[in-house]
Amino acid sequence: MNKSISKKLIAASDQGSVSSSHTPPSDFHRAALQLDPKDGVQIVGEQAGLEFDIKSGAELMRSKLDQEELDEQFKESRATRDKLTEQLKSTKQHIKSAAFHSDSEEHSAIGFSQWRRQDQVLIALTCISLIIAMFMGAANIFTNLMASGEPVFIENPTLAMCLSALAPLGAMALKFVSSSFEYYQSKKRYTTFINVLTALSLLVWSILFSLSFTGVASSINFETLDEETGTGSLLVWIQIVAEILVASALFLAAEDIYIKYAPDTYVENLEHINISRALKAHMIKHERLRDERNANHGSIVQLEAERQAFINERIAEYLAHRARFNSINKF
Repeated sequence: MNKSISKKLIAASDQGSVSSSHTPPSDFHRAALQLDPKDGVQIVGEQAGLEFDIKSGAELMRSKLDQEELDEQFKESRATRDKLTEQLKSTKQHIKSAAFHSDSEEHSAIGFSQWRRQDQVLIALTCISLIIAMFMGAANIFTNLMASGEPVFIENPTLAMCLSALAPLGAMALKFVSSSFEYYQSKKRYTTFINVLTALSLLVWSILFSLSFTGVASSINFETLDEETGTGSLLVWIQIVAEILVASALFLAAEDIYIKYAPDTYVENLEHINISRALKAHMIKHERLRDERNANHGSIVQLEAERQAFINERIAEYLAHRARFNSINKF
C-alpha cells in the first residue's frame, strides 16, 4: 500500500473531509474502527490486497513468471536480428560473374575482330612487351644465380630456373592485387601507384647503370679495373625491381584495354539472398514475440494498477466509516 496515499486519507478523515459512506461497514471494518487510525488503515490495506490476490493474484503471478521468459526470448531474438542485419550489411548484394552466366546481351564480350584498330595494335604491342619483360626478369635472376658460382646452382640449373620464375610470378601477383578493389577509382589509384613506382625504379636504374657502365664516353682506366664501384649489387636489385614493376604495369595496361570490350558482369549474390530471407523470416517471429511481450507487460501494469485501486477504494470506505463513527461518538 502506498504510504503517501494512506497519510493523505487519514488526514482527510481527521479533518472530516471524507464523505460518509451509506454502505454499512463489514465486520472487519467494525473491528478495525476500534484500532488507531494508522493501524486501521494499514490492516485494511493489507486485507484489501489479500482479497484482490484471492481473485486475480494467480493471473498476476502467471504474467510475472511469463514476463521473465518472454524478456529472455526477446533478448535472444533481438541478438539474432542484429547479427543477421550486420551480416547482411557486410555481404555484397551483387558479385562479379562470367558473361555467359548473365541473361543480358548487353554485357556479352565483343570479339577481337570488332575492336578498334588502335586498341588491336595496342593490345598486341602490350602483350609482346609483357612477354619480353617477364622473360628479361627471369633471365636476369637466372644469369646472376649462375654467375654467383654457387655449386648448388652449377650442379642443378633447374633450381636456378625455378628461382628465376619469381620475377614474372611476382609481376602477375602485383597485377591481381587490383582485382581485390571493389570500386573503379580504387583500381585507378592502384594503377597510378604502380606506374609511378615503375617510373622511379627505371630512373634509379638508369642512374646506376650509367655509373656502372660508362661506355664510349670515357677512356679505360687500367688502375681501377680490379676495384669495385659499390653499385653492382644495388644495380642488380633495382633492375629486378624495375623488371617486375614494368611487367605489372604492362599487365594493368592490357587489362585496361581488354575491359572496354568485356565489361564486368554482376549477378545477385546467393549468400546475400539467403541472409535476406533468413532476416525476413526471423523478423516475422521477432515482431510476434515483441507483441506478445508488450501485451504481457501491459497486463502486469494493468493488474498492479487494479490492485492498488482496489486497496485505495477499501481504505477510503474504511475512513468514511471511521469519520461517521467519530461524528456519532461526538454526539
